[in-house]
Amino acid sequence: MTRFGAEFFRHSPEMLCVADFNGHFVELSTPWTETLGYSIEELLQLPFFDLVHPNDIQKTKDEYYKFVGGEDYKTTNFINRFRHKNGHYRWLQWSASSDKNEKKIFCIVRDVTEERREINVLLEAQEVTQVGSWEIDLSTGDLFWSKMTHKIHETDPLTYHPKLEDGINFFNFEARDILEGKIKSLMENGNSYDLELPFITAKGKKTWVRCVGRASMYDNVVLRAYGTIEDIGLKRKEKSLYELIIENGNYGTWDWDLETNQVHFNDRWCSLVGLDVTKVKHDLATWDALAHPDDKIIAYRDIEDHLNGKTPYYRNVHRMKHADGHWVWILDQGKVVETRDGKPVRFSGTHTDITYVKELENERGLLNDRFKLVLAAIKFGVWEWNIKTNALAWDESMYELFDVSPNDFSGDYTAWEKTVHPDDKELVAAALQASIVDGIDFDTSFRIVLKNGHIRHIAAKGYVERDSNGKALRFSGINWDITKNVEQERIFETILNNIPIMITFYNHKGDVEWINPHWSEVLGWTLDDMKKVRDMAINLFATEREQQEAIQFMMEAPPEWREFTLVKKNGELAHTTWTNVRLEDGQIIGIGQDIGEKRMQEELIKDQQARMISSAKLSSLGEMASGIAHEINNPLAIIKGKAYQILKRLENGEVNVDFLSREISKIEQNSLRIVKIIKGLRTFSRHGEADPFKAVAFKSILDDVLELCYERFKYQGVELKVSGDLSTEIRCQETQLAQVVLNLINNAHDAVVDTPRPWVHVHADNDGEALRITVTDSGPGISEEIAQKIMQPFFTTKEVGMGTGLGLSISKGIVEIHGGRLFLDRNCPNTRFIIDLPLKK
Repeated sequence: MTRFGAEFFRHSPEMLCVADFNGHFVELSTPWTETLGYSIEELLQLPFFDLVHPNDIQKTKDEYYKFVGGEDYKTTNFINRFRHKNGHYRWLQWSASSDKNEKKIFCIVRDVTEERREINVLLEAQEVTQVGSWEIDLSTGDLFWSKMTHKIHETDPLTYHPKLEDGINFFNFEARDILEGKIKSLMENGNSYDLELPFITAKGKKTWVRCVGRASMYDNVVLRAYGTIEDIGLKRKEKSLYELIIENGNYGTWDWDLETNQVHFNDRWCSLVGLDVTKVKHDLATWDALAHPDDKIIAYRDIEDHLNGKTPYYRNVHRMKHADGHWVWILDQGKVVETRDGKPVRFSGTHTDITYVKELENERGLLNDRFKLVLAAIKFGVWEWNIKTNALAWDESMYELFDVSPNDFSGDYTAWEKTVHPDDKELVAAALQASIVDGIDFDTSFRIVLKNGHIRHIAAKGYVERDSNGKALRFSGINWDITKNVEQERIFETILNNIPIMITFYNHKGDVEWINPHWSEVLGWTLDDMKKVRDMAINLFATEREQQEAIQFMMEAPPEWREFTLVKKNGELAHTTWTNVRLEDGQIIGIGQDIGEKRMQEELIKDQQARMISSAKLSSLGEMASGIAHEINNPLAIIKGKAYQILKRLENGEVNVDFLSREISKIEQNSLRIVKIIKGLRTFSRHGEADPFKAVAFKSILDDVLELCYERFKYQGVELKVSGDLSTEIRCQETQLAQVVLNLINNAHDAVVDTPRPWVHVHADNDGEALRITVTDSGPGISEEIAQKIMQPFFTTKEVGMGTGLGLSISKGIVEIHGGRLFLDRNCPNTRFIIDLPLKK
């Protein structure tokens, strides 16, 4: 080293040094003595490993061996601790390079002890506040997490080195979309964010975290992105308890967005002042218009004091004008629940109607007294159990609820346990332990025995407050009287157990949870049997296909009834009909009826109806007997005459081929006419109820009908007219529909046969949707009195012995089976019956 270099080395304000490859310092600048307290000579004599902190020796040796290896080596940010002469240690940051030829290491060293202390203070502060920090390397996308951040994520800082996308994956899908958008805006534009999002740790723990992101910028360019993360799961549980109290209390709530001046009021708030929930405007002006002018000034002052941080919470009593004109005294309480950049942005609270309290105290007493009366009106008790000390604190409502005097209550868990019904003690104790040990929500009910021996049913909800290590500290909750609810449930259970309807409860998986007694009475299966159905241990259904359809029907729970054939335990079949109701929690209620007897009655009715139809047919044919006989006699007479003429020609030896051909053709035509008439008679006399539906042209049906009645009309001087779109095809039971048309034509004939110039007109119209068939006669119509009864069974306007009164009733039923309708057209000046038949069935 030159003399100039040596002078510079000695007087440099930086800690400079040269070390050899044997672990000793060769040259040291003066600041070394100021930093470590040793003289230069003392430092040159000591192997520098003797000064290294024991916990840093190994990493220092690892770094040192890189310098003395085969290639030149450099480091710029190596940190370890060196011992001061007074025994304390200083943190040193090394920038060094080696020269293999001279076997020397040249170093520039910084004392970073104060910086490390600041970092340690920050880390300790994070430990105390349970808030972790993070920073994104904008060049690589790497994330730096503090120790607390790793703790919140439940990851190992020694082995887990996250990228940006890894950190986002700890949030659920909905939260990821929100967070990714905010981070993108932060890194591109420097926009800060402050979010509360659902979060799942590396070990599967579900909680909520508050995520804050900030950016350092220069000349509109983001240089650094950093922020904090805080586990707020416990805070949200505390908030949930508050919401639970609100839900079971009698509070109106308001939530004020201070940036938009919008205020959300819940339904109870609206009812406090008589406002329509659907019409109320959710803004500050709504409250301002209702608040009493004399009270409003003080209320605004109290609000301003809280928003400016002068009070820990907001509380005010003022009057609000009800919609009917009277004044309601309101206890108004609230607190800032959200801030941004140190400024409040959300302010929430409750309104409680204390009008009754104000009247009772007659403008005397303190706010505390008023609030106690309000709590008493709410009728639920609040308790807190210190798990460590076993101390149990009750409010006044708890003493009233348990019918216990404060003087007789020792204020510990054992005293409370004595009030619990003996059969419920183990159940409640197990629920409490499950909450404390396993973190399961405390939501149960139990019975207590009052001093007079009466039983009271109590509902309980609560939560466990834990320390940072998860150890349970306190258990807080609420109790309220549910005796009336339980009694109503017993009444409901009695109804279910005695109603003659089959009822089944399924869980969300479709497993049977409960059946009522009527279920077993009808089918013979017990609840234990039913629970095996899903495992195919028994076959409840007549066919496997029907079983699959029933399971699908139950899971889908459509709002309809459907019939299923079930197998009773004794092997008999049961005809049943079912519907299902799905509850909000996913459970399903199956409601069924035994329709076996109904089926038998329907079959009997069907058989009787078939008999009546047959009777009506025979009646119609009987009424047409003379006409049909004439229909057959005419062609028979022609056949007989033509046959006689042919025989005479043959006897006289007169054989003329043209003559014979012409006469035999006429005989054949009249024979075919007789065949058609006989075919029509056979058609109308047979049962057609079981015939399949098939496409038939209406003209074919009408032709068969006219073959039977044409001669009757002609013989008795009734004009029969046919018109319209007769070629339309309809899907029908041909015999049944022909019976309807014949019945209407016969009725029309009988109604007008003895009137001047009688006529009957059959017309068909096709509008693309339905075929309309009208049968109109020359009669003057039907009176209103008869029109109201004309479709009833056994009602007839004909003379005794001339009709059964079943024709129109049966015809109406046949048309309805075809999906159509038969009715009297009351707007027609003549008598007209209309048949509407759908074309698409």
